[in-house]
Amino acid sequence: MFNIDDGDEVWLANLHKCGFTHDEVQQIYEVAIKSVWEGVDINSVSLGIAEELHKFTWCSTEGLSNIIHTLQGTIAGAPLSDLVYTLAMSKVLCKIRRAFQKEGLRTCIATDCVDLDLETCPLSEEIPLMDASYVDDCVFPVFADAKSICDRVQRATCICYDVFASHGMILNFAPGKTEALIHWNGADSVSCRREFSLRNEGVIRCPVGPNPPISLRVVHEYKHLGTTLGVAANVNHEIRIRNAVVRQDVPALRQNIFKNLALSQERKLQVAHTYVVTRGFYNASTWPRLPKNIFCKLHHTIMNIYRAIAGDDVVFKGKNQLDRTPSMNDAEVVTFLGAIAPVNIVRLSRLLLFVRLVCKAPVFVLNTLGAASSSKSAWLNIVRDDLTWITSFEKAKDCVGWSFAEWRKAIVSNPGPFKMLFVCLCKCPDAFASQQRSGPTNMTLQTQFWLCRCPDCSSCFSTKQVIAVHRY
Repeated sequence: MFNIDDGDEVWLANLHKCGFTHDEVQQIYEVAIKSVWEGVDINSVSLGIAEELHKFTWCSTEGLSNIIHTLQGTIAGAPLSDLVYTLAMSKVLCKIRRAFQKEGLRTCIATDCVDLDLETCPLSEEIPLMDASYVDDCVFPVFADAKSICDRVQRATCICYDVFASHGMILNFAPGKTEALIHWNGADSVSCRREFSLRNEGVIRCPVGPNPPISLRVVHEYKHLGTTLGVAANVNHEIRIRNAVVRQDVPALRQNIFKNLALSQERKLQVAHTYVVTRGFYNASTWPRLPKNIFCKLHHTIMNIYRAIAGDDVVFKGKNQLDRTPSMNDAEVVTFLGAIAPVNIVRLSRLLLFVRLVCKAPVFVLNTLGAASSSKSAWLNIVRDDLTWITSFEKAKDCVGWSFAEWRKAIVSNPGPFKMLFVCLCKCPDAFASQQRSGPTNMTLQTQFWLCRCPDCSSCFSTKQVIAVHRY
């Protein structure tokens, strides 16, 4: 009678078949719902207040006539509706987690360096890898050796399909919807990947549903919330896409904003910075350590925007011949405008996220970051390099040699001054110059256009190949 694996509607119908009246079934259901809320720390008083606050309500939308009158409940898009949906979705996720645990599909990371201060801990712990969800979009981590990974992914997919179906939701396996990313690594990974590609044609067939087995596509990249994520969290392709989008929009910005004499240089820089952060550096705080050739492309595009504001950009006579070449290097342009260098935009985003993490202190996130800190490319190690760079300035000399525990203690006690310190140092005139001196992996100060000058007539061109054709 109380088997709820088939959904609430099934066991409520069973109550009616057993002779319970409609009112009795309603009372039983209310008790069951309250028990679910209590499981996620929601008491009956809070639930009652939320219900009463959403009776006989109305709202209006700016620019539209009349009002939206609601007798009871909430409409889609309102804050409460999102909260109610999240609570309802948590029931589905909890059931999937229990099924994963029962089938042995949950994976734990064994580590020796986990505590809330992000420092080494003498006690060894195991951190279970949890699923991540954003409203109705979910990702479930599955780990196995190369020979059995496809089987475990198939079992996990079948569980997700059955649980969602029990609540009246059918998973969509169309391209770009429900898909899998497999990172092959370790023993036999090359041979197993080759065999999977040849025999299975890049799909995993799952025997679920009334129809023939569904096909779970295994892809190299997956786009979610506007971000393309590759295997092993590779974002190189995503950065190439963003660079192309920004470059495509630069002519319109130059024509409509940067050439507008009614706008001050400060206002143009403000518009450019807002555009760059929202279009080119969205989620940059979570980026791994980027290869030089990947970031140089985005750096060059952003510097072209700065040069257009400073009036030191490239002007073409024709298709390839240059009429004017830049007279300032990148550091001089950044200093002249008082702008923040592209490499420091990423650094500042990462440091501000670090401040938020140590203040909010989500246990699972901190433990996972600490567990991965043994890798050279780990996010915490990149933050450690950023903090070391910060301490190279006179304003942060008191923080030299601080451990993560000391940074965390100081930031949690008063995060405001540290935020201001990070912003001030990343925007200061010496920040880009010190970045150039810090190592060979950073952007060059010289511009490539100075090398493309004809030795016969001193005309400038975009490439050496065009010069050769010109001289011929």
